Amino acid sequence: MKNPYLYLSRDGKTVTGFKNRVKKVVIPDFVTAIGERAFYGCHALQSIDIPDSVTKIGESAFEDCWALQSIDIPDSVTEIGIGAFVNCSSLQSITVSPDNKYFSSEAGILYDKQKHTLIQYPKGKKESEVIIPDSVTKIGFYAFRGCKALQSIDIPNSVTTIESDAFSGCSALQSIDIPHSVTKIGFEAFRGCSALKSIDIPDSVKEIGMSAFHGCSALESIVIPDSVTYIGSSAFSDCSALQSINIPDSVTTIGDSAFKGCSALQSIVIPSSVTEIEENAFSDCSALQSIDIPDSVTTIGEWAFENCSALQSIDIPDSVTKIGFEAFRGCSALESIDIPDSVTEIGEEAFRGCSALQSIVIPDSVTTIGESAFKGCSALQSIVIPSSVTTIGDEAFSECSALQSIDIPNSVTTIGDDTFHGCSALQSIDIPDSVTTIEWGAFKDCSALQSIYIRIKKPEDISYIFDRFRENLDDPSQILFDESIFDTCTLFVPPGTRWNYRHNGFFAQFKKIEIIPYSCLFQHKTAPVPSRLGSGF
Repeated sequence: MKNPYLYLSRDGKTVTGFKNRVKKVVIPDFVTAIGERAFYGCHALQSIDIPDSVTKIGESAFEDCWALQSIDIPDSVTEIGIGAFVNCSSLQSITVSPDNKYFSSEAGILYDKQKHTLIQYPKGKKESEVIIPDSVTKIGFYAFRGCKALQSIDIPNSVTTIESDAFSGCSALQSIDIPHSVTKIGFEAFRGCSALKSIDIPDSVKEIGMSAFHGCSALESIVIPDSVTYIGSSAFSDCSALQSINIPDSVTTIGDSAFKGCSALQSIVIPSSVTEIEENAFSDCSALQSIDIPDSVTTIGEWAFENCSALQSIDIPDSVTKIGFEAFRGCSALESIDIPDSVTEIGEEAFRGCSALQSIVIPDSVTTIGESAFKGCSALQSIVIPSSVTTIGDEAFSECSALQSIDIPNSVTTIGDDTFHGCSALQSIDIPDSVTTIEWGAFKDCSALQSIYIRIKKPEDISYIFDRFRENLDDPSQILFDESIFDTCTLFVPPGTRWNYRHNGFFAQFKKIEIIPYSCLFQHKTAPVPSRLGSGF
């Protein structure tokens, strides 16, 4: 049967949608169900008449019905889906037939029949205070979501569970006491409660769910009891007024983005129970000056401390084996860091943009320096790369404008694209005979280069340069060095190879090609241009 303002299922028993901008709906008495999202976003809907033939109201059935002011639920309804009336910003009362065996209402608030679960507090109610009856054991999904007039709420000791999104968006809520009966704070339970200044979490709580306090921008302090074992992803992210927090030693995991954007957080102590700092855990904590990482931690995740621009120093314990992608990127106040010999991998962009970092020692446990790992470390003057390193990623040291010299160990086989691009203070570099590939732009814009020691006996053994050289015969200077380098820099080569280099299509561009001095032959170490140049072919 066709209906002028409703879409019905094929059998005509379920409302599946609405037509046009309907303001008033009378559901026919042959309909038995209102489907999921049936009236979702029906912004003009002001009233609806639900007949006692309806047994089911689906999830999000009336979500975002902004003009709906009241709703009557007949005694026939046996099921109401999660979020059926969420974000109905004008809704002031939900009335349930007293003969309904599954649901009830009091003061316009929707409960289950026994009043054990508070299902929905109408978003349009104007009361600033709410007292939840002591029969309630659970505050349901979205129960108070977006109730902007609500300033305080009294939760009785009977409540054990606060479900996901229960109080999210209650932007006037200033304080709340969570009773000792509560064991779980659900996903996004208090997200966006921007007036909430403090909260006491009782020692009955074991889990703080994902994004539980995300965006609580007035929250200044919080005490996490030692009953908590898990702090979920984004649990306190963007709590921009939070200055300090104590994490108890019961916690084993700090979830990704747990404290991301806590821009007032100055210090934090991570307990020895924690084994992993997940990705983005403390990123954008721009006031964080120091942090103690215990030796229980084995992994520092991707972006873990990205843009912690006040962080001056950090001790990485020797339990850590990996420093993740962009882990310390943008830590512009970080002056020094000790990497323990347990670390085997420095991830891509791990220290990119650490513009105050002056020196760093890479232990001989490291085998890989990721792409752009130290890019833009403009104060870095020296770095020691151990012989354990086999791979230096593209742009690993690009834009390190204070770097004057560097030793590449004879374990390295490839110098990647733009590895030292923009190292404008680099005066000398020593390339070992283990290198087989030097890629595009490796030494571009190294305008201070005075000497290059290259220990490879056959220039033709260096691949990739020459493929690119053949493709760019009109502008060979764009391959590896600036054109001016060929005039000002001395290329030092092994004894007996000068003729080969002078007649090589690429290296012949160097006007000064000399033999490596005897004093430098047997030690792999960069040296200034000697006063007496070696002789030989």
